Amino acid sequence: MFSRWSLLVALLVLASGMVGCKDAKKEALQLKRCERSRCTKPNKCLKGPTGNYCVALCKADKDCPGDLLCTGRYGGWLGLSDKGGYCRRASSGLGESCKGIEQGCKRGLGCFRGKCYNQCKSHDTCGKKEACVPIVTKKLVGRGKSLYKVCLTATLRNGDRCGKRVKGLCQRNLVCAEKRCLRPCKKDSQCRTNQRCRGYHRSYLVGAGFQSFNYCVNATQKEGESCGRKRAACVRGLTCISRVCRKICKSASGCGEEQKCIGAGFNNPFRTFGKPDFRYCLDATREEGERCGTTKTVCKHKLYCWYGRCRRPCRRSRDCTGRRRCRGRYWKNKYMKGVGRPDYRYCR
Repeated sequence: MFSRWSLLVALLVLASGMVGCKDAKKEALQLKRCERSRCTKPNKCLKGPTGNYCVALCKADKDCPGDLLCTGRYGGWLGLSDKGGYCRRASSGLGESCKGIEQGCKRGLGCFRGKCYNQCKSHDTCGKKEACVPIVTKKLVGRGKSLYKVCLTATLRNGDRCGKRVKGLCQRNLVCAEKRCLRPCKKDSQCRTNQRCRGYHRSYLVGAGFQSFNYCVNATQKEGESCGRKRAACVRGLTCISRVCRKICKSASGCGEEQKCIGAGFNNPFRTFGKPDFRYCLDATREEGERCGTTKTVCKHKLYCWYGRCRRPCRRSRDCTGRRRCRGRYWKNKYMKGVGRPDYRYCR
């Protein structure tokens, strides 16, 4: 007897599930209006511009009943993230509206900012003044999922202003960052002759996650002028060191007549001591007896910065000029200063 009752209950549950499944498909096809989430499971009640409707959730077109397509997306808390897709009627053509729940784009089209556009795989499948742009789902943390790519009009040139308040998109192979169209690069040869791959951009976008890349900037700064990541770059042949354009050298012959190859450069910006990784040229303008010790206060040729002043090394007093005498003593090891024989003598 128990087995008969259990079999009857199982048949009733199966029949009710089949009826519920049929009702759910019928609701989705008819776009039945709903209130307070009163939809047949697994349908969901979504709020649209013209009212609330029961929709079928989906991950692909095959999950939708009838001739519906999986073109709708519904968001999570405050619409800042994307939870999944739902089925919509494929009624809107190219350039037509795809806003709301009741109307979606036809097959082969993609919805972007409330309008239907042609889907694409690469820039070659779009027009000359169009770019193949990926449409990415919103996600608060991490990188969103790319749904499809659509052909969008892209006419803004390198350096033009761009963003949400500017109509149009950047041309192919350009990226909108720092409110301007920038050309991403990895080396100087990818930029124009008057540009260098020295710009750096890093930001976080909802749906795209963190993005960072180098871009081409105008190379107009000469030796000794200021430079930086977001400023103009140094002309080719110079390197930006501590926000100043410098010339890399190996000996004094690689510098100008009034320069010295004594600048200490490090590949690690947090390292400031030890043997330098490279040398660079500095202007040598300080006279004998003047203060020295910084990159802006370098002694002239045949003078050395000892004890904070420009000194002239000597062996006897006749090597000195003016009233100076060969009386100064210099020790390389500052902890041995005044002990034993000095390493050098200088005029004072």
